[in-house]
Amino acid sequence: MKMPSVQDVLLSREERDEFWTRRKFKKEPLLDLKARLSEWADEDTQEVLEGIEKKWHAGRKTILCCGVFSAGKSTFINRLIGEDHLPSHPIPTSANVVHFQKGRPGITLVHEDSRPDTVFPDLDAWDADWFQQGGAVKEVYLQDAETKLPDGVELIDTPGIDSTVETHQLAAESRLPEADTVCYVMDYQQVESEENIAFLSKLNQMDIRPVLIVNQADKHNPEQGTIDAFRERMEASFQKRGIRYNDVYFISSRFPEQTPEQWGKLMDYLFSASVPHDIQVSQTAAKSLYRMMAEAAGQKEKQQHPPKDIHRALEQYASLKDLQEEKLQAVQKQEEMEEWQDTLEKRIFATVDLVFTNAKLTPYHTRNAARDYLESRQTAYRIKGLFGKNKTRRSREERLEALKSSLTENARNYIDIPLREQMTNLLASYRVEDQNLQRRLLDMTCTIDDELISRSERTGAAFTQGYVLSFSRWLTEEIKRVYKQQLIQLLPKIKTLLAAEQKKEAVRLENRRIRAAELLEEAEAWQARQEQWVKTAEEWMNAFWEAAEPFEPVHTSVSGAYEIKAAGTQKPLTFPIQEWYERHGSGTGTRPARGKAPHELREAAGMMKGFRVLDAAAASLNSKAERLEQAAYRVALFGAFSSGKTTFANALIGEPLLPVSSHPTTAFVTTIRPAAPASHGTVSVVYKTEERVIEEMNELLFQTNTAVGSMDEWAALKEERRKKLAEQKKKQEKQKEEDNKESRKEEWIDPLLLLDAEEKNRLDEYEASFRNYEDQQGTRVEMKLEAFQQLTGNAEEAMMIDRADVDAAGAFTDKGYTLTDTPGVHSIYKRHTLLAFEEMKKADAIFFATYYNHAFSRADVMFLTQLGRLTQYFSYNKIFFLVNAADLAEDTEELESVIRYVKRELESFGLEDPPVYPVSSLQAGGGSRPVSGMDDFMEAFEHFSYEQLQGIVLEEGRGEIRQAVRTLEDMMETAALDASRQQEKKQQRLNALEEAEHQLQAYSFALELDMMHREMEELLFYVKQRVFYRYYDLFKDYFTPYAFQKERSFAEQMKRQTNSLVQEVFLEFDKELQATGYRMEQYMKERSWRIAETFSGQIPESMLSAFHWELPQFDSFSSNEQPPLDRMTFSFFSSYTSYSAFFMDQQIKPFKDELEEELRPPADELLEKEWGQMRDHFTGQWERWWADFAESWKHNIESSRRIEEGAEITYTMEDVEQVKNLLQSRFE
Repeated sequence: MKMPSVQDVLLSREERDEFWTRRKFKKEPLLDLKARLSEWADEDTQEVLEGIEKKWHAGRKTILCCGVFSAGKSTFINRLIGEDHLPSHPIPTSANVVHFQKGRPGITLVHEDSRPDTVFPDLDAWDADWFQQGGAVKEVYLQDAETKLPDGVELIDTPGIDSTVETHQLAAESRLPEADTVCYVMDYQQVESEENIAFLSKLNQMDIRPVLIVNQADKHNPEQGTIDAFRERMEASFQKRGIRYNDVYFISSRFPEQTPEQWGKLMDYLFSASVPHDIQVSQTAAKSLYRMMAEAAGQKEKQQHPPKDIHRALEQYASLKDLQEEKLQAVQKQEEMEEWQDTLEKRIFATVDLVFTNAKLTPYHTRNAARDYLESRQTAYRIKGLFGKNKTRRSREERLEALKSSLTENARNYIDIPLREQMTNLLASYRVEDQNLQRRLLDMTCTIDDELISRSERTGAAFTQGYVLSFSRWLTEEIKRVYKQQLIQLLPKIKTLLAAEQKKEAVRLENRRIRAAELLEEAEAWQARQEQWVKTAEEWMNAFWEAAEPFEPVHTSVSGAYEIKAAGTQKPLTFPIQEWYERHGSGTGTRPARGKAPHELREAAGMMKGFRVLDAAAASLNSKAERLEQAAYRVALFGAFSSGKTTFANALIGEPLLPVSSHPTTAFVTTIRPAAPASHGTVSVVYKTEERVIEEMNELLFQTNTAVGSMDEWAALKEERRKKLAEQKKKQEKQKEEDNKESRKEEWIDPLLLLDAEEKNRLDEYEASFRNYEDQQGTRVEMKLEAFQQLTGNAEEAMMIDRADVDAAGAFTDKGYTLTDTPGVHSIYKRHTLLAFEEMKKADAIFFATYYNHAFSRADVMFLTQLGRLTQYFSYNKIFFLVNAADLAEDTEELESVIRYVKRELESFGLEDPPVYPVSSLQAGGGSRPVSGMDDFMEAFEHFSYEQLQGIVLEEGRGEIRQAVRTLEDMMETAALDASRQQEKKQQRLNALEEAEHQLQAYSFALELDMMHREMEELLFYVKQRVFYRYYDLFKDYFTPYAFQKERSFAEQMKRQTNSLVQEVFLEFDKELQATGYRMEQYMKERSWRIAETFSGQIPESMLSAFHWELPQFDSFSSNEQPPLDRMTFSFFSSYTSYSAFFMDQQIKPFKDELEEELRPPADELLEKEWGQMRDHFTGQWERWWADFAESWKHNIESSRRIEEGAEITYTMEDVEQVKNLLQSRFE
């Protein structure tokens, strides 16, 4: 319960930081406060107070720059112009185009809307906020007489090309045509990222050969090879991919003195604070006094608390007002309960109206079916030709059936499911729960028959669009009437059940009112004590404000244009991340001991020995102790390649087990698992099978409507293609001479036409890898760590690796942690998506690594959004977000702003209160671990491990101990009764057991199965709804002007973009189906718990220790369906033939709708198949659980009955009391 607290008058952590550093303190008020505090402090505290010391630390050429947000583009441009005009920050800022040139000082703003340009006559008006307002300021022009740019040269900055905002991407590309030189800026650690490869390919398609600027070369790690070797690999990779460029330069914009030679070549190509001692002492003294005051106030506040049982009860309420409200609500609900019969009936029919208001009973395609039906009902409707009369009759019947089918599906999806759910929830709010009633609600539906259709027609109405709309509305009213009639028939049954519940509720509410009144009296007394104590704390705090005087530290800084040094060897200073943890607190301050919990549970189990009624509880406690002793925790690591994921994994383990490269490696899952020291460094590598390789190749071939079944089939396709291309070339040469139009009609179409050079190259790499390592396919090979590292350095062999298991003995794995390093979230392969989902579900903890300079890409956003949808089904928050490379921060303030930004972004993805930790895996692995944040993060994680992973098991055990105490108390109470009362109480317990057995036999699990199937059906309905809701966003990603090149065939690009969109839509279905399987597991766990709780309610509390059950685990469901290749030829494609008509004449709108209509039938087929597979998968498990539970419960009843009827008592009441007191004193 929220009470007045001294914490309300104390300073927050942020306020304290500002309070001590921005003020100096007078001596007299502090000495006076010290005298007043002396009665609360012992000699040791006084000594500490006096001895603490605080330590402080203070007609022109145009050059266009483009690149991803994280590449350091702004810093690079600032170096070129000699001024820090552009904001250089890890949070994406640039949202517009900026022009720089030498000339008379002045600034011109071009606005996005129709406002005239804004002109400033000097540079004083320069505002960095312009670059965060892309919607308001479109372009900025700056002239500066002092710029380093030569006369006649304009430098243009563009937004990051990887922006998720479409207008930013368009702005980045809109200025490319006017550039004489394009400088493409890349981050050293992300040179071969997806975004870079895609955009460089796009530049080449526009006949632009950029100058490549590999920025942030200061990140180079000599242990990974030389810069020259890096350059050779990069150039070879780009050459293989067909990427063309003019030149490449490796520079550091942040520390240009480290790369002076490269800077010189590029230029040729392009043309602190102090605090006085006395003030520091006053700050230290004030801070020490404050700490002592806070500790004394906190100790006294704990002494004010009411007795433990009262305090525990009061903790259920947030404030005194809530408790007052609780008492008032009990009275109000007693009054409202008398009106339940009337109010429930009104709410039932209001619910029907609301469901129908929100339902889409006659959407676009259903209205079309209604229109076709009404047309067929017209007298003049005829199908001409032979047998025209029969054809007309069949056509009318078909159109009627189409309308009925569409209405039936809509009613099932938009009425049956939500109405059933809302009615169940409504009745549950009145505690009306009955299996027969539930069955009738589940069966409630509307049969769309000929009569219902006929009732909605109006004889003689003219066939117009208005009549179609009215007919659709009348259909809805008729269907609503059917549902209301069914509910009217259920009302007598509902009211009978409600009347019985009203009697029970009256007793519950009266007990609730009495209890609330008692607690309110205790709370008011507690509040009075607290208010008096807070008043004292306020007086103490006022002494600090009286002593404080403003003080502003004096900082010194260097300003002016930065000159590039000719040489330099100084390594860049990195930010000590542990300062952030010192400010925010790191974990709990201590790492919890792991060995204590199992001992506690075993000790309690030992105390219960000799009490047969506690045998089940003792066995359960010993089982939990064994689980804790054999603890094995699974940690999954996610993140993009460029996030430094592998380096982070090595930093966790404490040594470079996994090979690190600045180039993306072939994706496979790597598991680092606990092992004995003798096995440390042993690696088990599993090679892919031919089936697995072909599966990945087919995902690339999907774009072409082509699939192969084996590597030999792929080789045959390639050979056939080679021959056809040669023949086609000859034909084309002949056609030039003869203009043979007939030959053109028979022209062969290249099956790989829609693939780009990178994808074709990837397919060839798969074939070469498979041919060279064909003997290894499907095998598991044991090897030493050195051999594994060499293997992964060989890209051809690494491509054949399916997974690797690395044995490691170290600080992390020795605590029972297994780390799974997953493929980057940018992976295009469906299997990687499914693997990632499975790891998310199974992991005890999830680490998601982001990169400091660019937290989230589009792939990250999609992954995290899906993760956000699943978090509500996790039993605890197990996700840790890591901002890696946080040592790049300029200072604490910048790091704070990045952490806040990352948190805001995560919350926008549906992740509530995400924990974000800054770390530097490079520092941790490079000898600077104490300042890297890794130890601070691990402290927080180990506290989570103890509180959550172990704490859940321990709390369950303590709950069983508390139940055992209640059982022992009941035994003592019973012993104090006379013989007749003891016999009466014994008979009551036996009767309760008999009633529990009867309830078990009468329970209808068939209804549970039906409810489970309905839940599954509902979830699958929402799968389709969610995917097609996101369809419009996905469509915008693939069908925007910037995604098409005017120089290429529009028809080819349309097919390519359509195939890519279809692939992504069905990948979304895969993700949703996996999530649905997980939701079904959670539904079954929740229902199993509720069922067990229902049966527990029939067992006397004193006997519950003999009844034990565990939350069940169910097998995961996997979707194996492939996108429907046979559906990929769309007849309406021929209507869209030109770029201008598609985008300028808005043909894109009907295309979007037509494509969606084509995708819905195969989506329905997919869901129908998955429904059957999922139903079979979970039905068997649900039935097996019930059989096991019923058998176990029956056994528990029989055991309890035997104990009650014939147990020989071998203990005294003194024994009972002694064990009860021991359990209470040690475990409560």
